[in-house]
Amino acid sequence: MAIISNRAQINLHDEEIAKQRGQLAHSTVGSKPDLSMLLNAEGLVTYTSPSIASLLDFMPEEIIGSSLSALVNPADLEGLQSLLTDIEHAPGKYLSTELRLRTRNGSWRWFEANITNLLAVPGVEAIVSSFHDITEQKQTIPVWHQIKEARHFVQFYTHDDFMLDSLSKFIGTGLKAGQPCIVIATSPHLASLAKRLHAQGIDLTSAFKDNSYIAMDASQVLTQFMLNGTPDTQRFLTTIERILARANRSEQGLRIFGEMVELLWVEGKQNAAIRLEQLWNDLHDKEQNFSLFCAYSIRNFSNKAVSEKFDEICQQHSHVLPDESYSLLTDPDERLRAITHLQQKANSLEYEITERQSAEERLRISENRYRRLFEASTDGILIVDPLTCTIADANPCLAELLKYTREQLIGKKIWHMGLFPDRENALKIIHELRAKQFIHYDTLPLQTKDGQRRYVEFVSNLYQANGHEVIQCNMRDITDRKLAEEALRESEARLRFIAESMPQKIFTARLDGSIEYLNPQWVSFTGLSYPELLGWGWTRAIHPDDIEEHLKRWQHSMESKESFYCEQRFRRADGIYLWHITRAVPLRVTETNTTMWIGASTDIEEQKQLEERKNAFISMASHELKTPVTSLQGFTQVLQRRLKQQQGDNQTLLFLNRMDTQIQKLKSLIGDLLDMSKIQAGVLSFRETLFDFDALVLETVENVQATCKHQLSIQGKALTRIYGDRDRLEQVLINLLTNATKYSPQADSVIVHVAKNQQQVEVAVKDFGIGIAEEYHERIFERFYQVSDLQGKTYPGLGIGLYITRTIIERHGGHLWLESHKGKGSTFHFTLPIHNHQQNISSFPFLESKNL
Repeated sequence: MAIISNRAQINLHDEEIAKQRGQLAHSTVGSKPDLSMLLNAEGLVTYTSPSIASLLDFMPEEIIGSSLSALVNPADLEGLQSLLTDIEHAPGKYLSTELRLRTRNGSWRWFEANITNLLAVPGVEAIVSSFHDITEQKQTIPVWHQIKEARHFVQFYTHDDFMLDSLSKFIGTGLKAGQPCIVIATSPHLASLAKRLHAQGIDLTSAFKDNSYIAMDASQVLTQFMLNGTPDTQRFLTTIERILARANRSEQGLRIFGEMVELLWVEGKQNAAIRLEQLWNDLHDKEQNFSLFCAYSIRNFSNKAVSEKFDEICQQHSHVLPDESYSLLTDPDERLRAITHLQQKANSLEYEITERQSAEERLRISENRYRRLFEASTDGILIVDPLTCTIADANPCLAELLKYTREQLIGKKIWHMGLFPDRENALKIIHELRAKQFIHYDTLPLQTKDGQRRYVEFVSNLYQANGHEVIQCNMRDITDRKLAEEALRESEARLRFIAESMPQKIFTARLDGSIEYLNPQWVSFTGLSYPELLGWGWTRAIHPDDIEEHLKRWQHSMESKESFYCEQRFRRADGIYLWHITRAVPLRVTETNTTMWIGASTDIEEQKQLEERKNAFISMASHELKTPVTSLQGFTQVLQRRLKQQQGDNQTLLFLNRMDTQIQKLKSLIGDLLDMSKIQAGVLSFRETLFDFDALVLETVENVQATCKHQLSIQGKALTRIYGDRDRLEQVLINLLTNATKYSPQADSVIVHVAKNQQQVEVAVKDFGIGIAEEYHERIFERFYQVSDLQGKTYPGLGIGLYITRTIIERHGGHLWLESHKGKGSTFHFTLPIHNHQQNISSFPFLESKNL
């Protein structure tokens, strides 16, 4: 049912129907003092009773043919519309609501509306409406127990009894509701109020004791803050806040009655009285949790000069209550005018003007802010009239994007600006926008005025502005991003082509170690399908003997973000395992942010076979050399003993001693080669026993000290026993000490530091020699690698001592590492567990969830 419409004229079917309707209205409601109306189905008034003239000051003929909505307060339209909608679907149903109707002078009166749908009744065919005036009830003296917010009331009165009755209701309802009350009044009024409260059944004795009721003489309180005939601000605050502090405050709020302004007014101190009202208001704004009730005798305003102050008094209060003469007025209009006159004095007009000005200022600020945002936006913004499809406005960013000026764009059809290929496509998008109210395209191509092709992200919405539809289009230039994406796709295609063309087996991995890409060489080599290899499926191709070490190193790289390196055997499609070397590096966008891993596995089966043949040769040659060298050493030592017994040729004995030293070095080299061969063959044997570690260190240092010029010193003790191969660990110490003296020719000391750290022993051998650059810290543990000094000079040896040393330490469950800088000496550290724990694949939580 539409009632929200403009004023419209209607034509009755015939005069007879109009007459019947008029008779019905007079017979049903016309005799009552209420306002009666008949409405048609469109909500237009077809009849109104003559009482509209006295109630709203309109003549009936001025209203007939108009929409009822033209009289209803805008704030009440929604409720009326809802009621009429319910009535439309319920013929004969009776519903009521409260609303405000406009009078000729623009003021509003409250009515209770009773409405019945009789559209289906022949001869009536109307919605019958009756409006009962309830303005008096809406604007009369407040019901004190319904006060829900803090206010500042003023009561005008002619007789004391009227004021005291109103005051007793104000205080009595507060005490009964659990609100503490403070009364600052004259002594006679305090006594009369006590009697009235007692009559209400209120126990003032108990209220006095718990400070829920405080009564004070107004004259005495007034003297505490008056200074030179006017209230002193600081004294007022001190006095009143001290009184407020006595009250037994509660969450229900506080009620106060003050008669001090009345005393000042009677004494002729009107300005002081108004100033006191202002101080109360300031305190009320600060506290916001009490209601204040003041009272003035209306007789105090009989003098013309004083009556001019009446407006100022009213403006200090949020609610103005008339005196008892209001209830003596018999004419409702006179009573309404009386109370309306008083209430309008209470800042309503000033507040409305202030709010309107504030709203206008906020609107102005909002419009300026929007305009600044519109002009400064880094997105192109276009305003379009949906009816004409012409551009109404465009911001500088859009003009720059399209290479037009703003003046060239305004008034142009949207399909002429290079955004849409033609009129048909533009209208299609506008049609879609009308249906959805909002559209978004990730990418939309456009052509600028100078012929450039650009790409934009396009967002458009349809909304109402000042009663008209408006289209706003936001365009963000994404050309650079689009070109970058295309370049990235081309780069990815090139990289994929390179990866799939390489003979190596290329892969990429996620941060958790699972594989997300493999080139085709993996599929052709393993015979497994691409889905079977992804994730952790590739581990199925690793030799069972190699998988533990491989995954252990892979786990370490995932956690430390260090480059991955491992040699392992992969199963070919025919079931044969071939050796591969696998390397992977983390791809970092920053030093700390790793996004993925990139790696490759290279077939080294041929190199491995060559290495095995080389190792076999070395092993065989070492064995073949060991016997003659041992014999040679034996004969040399026999000759040494004979010459010593004969005490003969000292020169020959010196030569034999030198020969024995060189044979011993050769024997040591052969021993290292044999150990290396055993390591490669996996047959290096250990004879583990429980021994005193400190004794081993002392014995080894003393033996090496006897053969070198450096001063060897020991710092600290382990004070524990180790379970391991004593001879092999002695070999480790000898290798480290020998290297320390060999590579520090200009120094004269080597330090051995021993300590026990929780469940392991830690040893550090420190020299002050040539040092080793950081990039070689791992390579020195490789077979046959040798260190050079600052001038590139190498030192004697095969470069396998540290390789053997690390193997022995790791076989004991320990760890060997180096701290060194070129030219600043070296410190080799190794640790050994006090109790040996052999690790296996179940020791790595990283692998437990991989189902390997």
